Amino acid sequence: MKTFLVTGASQGFGLELARQLLAASGEHEVVLPVRTPSKVPDLGPRAKVMILDLSRLEAVQQFADAWSTPLAGLINNAGVQMVGDITRTPDGYEETVAVNYLAAFVLTRGLQRWVKGGRVMFIGSATHVPKFPANLMGFRGTKFTSLEATARGEVELTARDRYSTSKFLCTVSAPMFAARDAGATYLTLDPGLMAGTGLARGYAPGARWVWRNVLPWLTPLVMPGASTVARSAKTATWLMTADGLKSGGVYEYTRRDAPVHPLVNDATFAAKLFAETSALVQRGPVTRAA
Repeated sequence: MKTFLVTGASQGFGLELARQLLAASGEHEVVLPVRTPSKVPDLGPRAKVMILDLSRLEAVQQFADAWSTPLAGLINNAGVQMVGDITRTPDGYEETVAVNYLAAFVLTRGLQRWVKGGRVMFIGSATHVPKFPANLMGFRGTKFTSLEATARGEVELTARDRYSTSKFLCTVSAPMFAARDAGATYLTLDPGLMAGTGLARGYAPGARWVWRNVLPWLTPLVMPGASTVARSAKTATWLMTADGLKSGGVYEYTRRDAPVHPLVNDATFAAKLFAETSALVQRGPVTRAA
């Protein structure tokens, strides 16, 4: 059996990806670490649900330390998009960057020895690219200054800026890890704007209703860069199983190379980011005054 671990798979894109991986081969099994197992529908005997809170980096490290099964693929799908003021994790970090990037970094590094010969995928977004069509939704591209300031929420950013910046860091992750580990294939997928997913769970009730019931039909027709959950999950399944993909590649849901910020392929920047991220997660939770 080939085992694929998919985070954030209780609904939306992650759940559909788990279904498509299972359907692709009777030799595939999926492991779904989620915060609330009761929210995951029954996917059959080849699916295993586990508990993992990605907002607690120590819990992520403990999960990785306890892992003991070779992986054909690790898909760092879990992500949040907040609205309004800064929300912090129990560790004291800004939640968008902590869950979308720091948790994926810790999990990937912790499971590297189990993914030899396999694939690791991060989920990016064209919202990190300035002047890209996603700006029609109010995104302005990444506003990254330094990891320390961004993770601590010390930079004055809008909620959309925080999301775009977290996705910039996720996009950098594939070439960053690929340069340091030749034993696995590292990829980033920009799945496009997929209305109807759980990404908008922090929105107001009316906005969530429109996101779930109206935009899934409307955005593929009128919005550049929009996709559907099924289409993007099909591309993700292809990235996890196809031959001949170059480690460090960044793809969009169309299977073409995705547009990226110039720093994504800057080896010097990636080396600095890797060192800064390693140091930050090693220090543990932020010490904050009461």
